[in-house]
Amino acid sequence: MKKISIFASLLMLSMVFAACDKKEESSEDKEDKAEKADKTDKTEKKEDKKKSDLAEVKKDTKKTQPAGDLKDPPKLEWKGYKKSKAVVEGIDGSQIWFYMSSTALRKSPLNMHISIKKLPEGTTVQIKDKKFTVDKSDYAYFDYLMKDQIGEVPLSSIYHKRIYKKKRHDFNLKFTLSIPGYKPVTANVPPIDPSKSLGRYLMEVEDGSIKFKNEPKTDGKIDTMIQVSKYGSPFVIGKGKKVHDIDLVTVVRKEESEQKIKCEFKKYGKIDITLMNAKVAVYNRHTGKKLGEDVIKNDKKCPRYGLVDKKTKTGKKRVKQKMIQNWVKKNFKKYKNMK
Repeated sequence: MKKISIFASLLMLSMVFAACDKKEESSEDKEDKAEKADKTDKTEKKEDKKKSDLAEVKKDTKKTQPAGDLKDPPKLEWKGYKKSKAVVEGIDGSQIWFYMSSTALRKSPLNMHISIKKLPEGTTVQIKDKKFTVDKSDYAYFDYLMKDQIGEVPLSSIYHKRIYKKKRHDFNLKFTLSIPGYKPVTANVPPIDPSKSLGRYLMEVEDGSIKFKNEPKTDGKIDTMIQVSKYGSPFVIGKGKKVHDIDLVTVVRKEESEQKIKCEFKKYGKIDITLMNAKVAVYNRHTGKKLGEDVIKNDKKCPRYGLVDKKTKTGKKRVKQKMIQNWVKKNFKKYKNMK
């Protein structure tokens, strides 16, 4: 009987231990599940973050790196006067235009302007180490400074007595066009006319000497003169071959006068025309020294065309370019012998 009692006690004790073990396992299971759930939650969060980051990357690179294979480089067709504008085949209204101008100054008269239309955002144009990025598809406008190259430009690209024979200058530059979704294409910047931009730049001789990069040392002889104005085309006289050969700069500015004449135009009737004179000043480019000045008075002939105000029936007449050129020819020898 005692043995049965002991056996029963042992059995009861083992059941208690078993129950305790079961409770302990249940507690560990909960911790394991919680830890597992935590790990799962963290993993899911990481996965969600990766997906979110990936979505952001795709969003950011959508403009510049579209999904899928890139198309072949786009074909460029050169159009416009002297073939200075490129049209991208397959993109309606697209245009890349290279030019220099005395009116579109922005930062420097010697900037080459790059005008872009209807190319998608993210498009880039690169010339040497300069890269320009389009941020608006309708219109973009960039400047590339040509100051280092201008000294070597032949004077035949600046002036010719027959304007239609004046040569545009090839600056020997290449550009790379990268359009989102296409492989890049590299082409030559077309020859452009730098004459009026140079003229506007040389007017800065009023503030001091002007030097060109890598220009040869002057021997003191005066061989070449250029006449420049704010908007007109330059006139060149002398033996020089390149821009850095220019010795004298004649700056022309308009000057008001009291003289008026009455002229009749078919379209406007009788108009009071104020005669504008031309004030000229001659400078030594190498030293910036002002050598002399003069005033070229207007003739009293009615102009075939003029700046007319319809409301006030008034107008202005500038000195003809031919008169200014004749003054330069006449006075070149005089200033050539000045130091």
